[in-house]
Amino acid sequence: MFTGLVEALGTIEAAEPQDGGLRLWIDAGALEAEPLVGDSVAVDGCCLTVVARKGAGLAFDAIPETLRRTTLGRRGVGDAVNLELPLLPRPCTCDRTTGVPANLAAITPYTVGLWTWQ
Repeated sequence: MFTGLVEALGTIEAAEPQDGGLRLWIDAGALEAEPLVGDSVAVDGCCLTVVARKGAGLAFDAIPETLRRTTLGRRGVGDAVNLELPLLPRPCTCDRTTGVPANLAAITPYTVGLWTWQ
């Protein structure tokens, strides 16, 4: 889940064709936290999964439908993109009866902007 508040600007470093889509390499050095492979990041408002890391660079795979329906299909190398981390740092499963995150106790304190979860 994302707030819609942009945390940082990234820059597209490379756009590699891949199965009709693109692998986007984005310099995300301005983000406070360092997303890991498998983490979600909103890129121009579109939730994408980190598939690789190299220094401050994060790689995301964008399928053709994503490129058609978002601004990412009109972006190119050198373009700036908005970046945002999710409210919770890792996938969080909720108890089906209470709606309370089942793995919340395992999450260490996490700060994004003005918000801190403990």
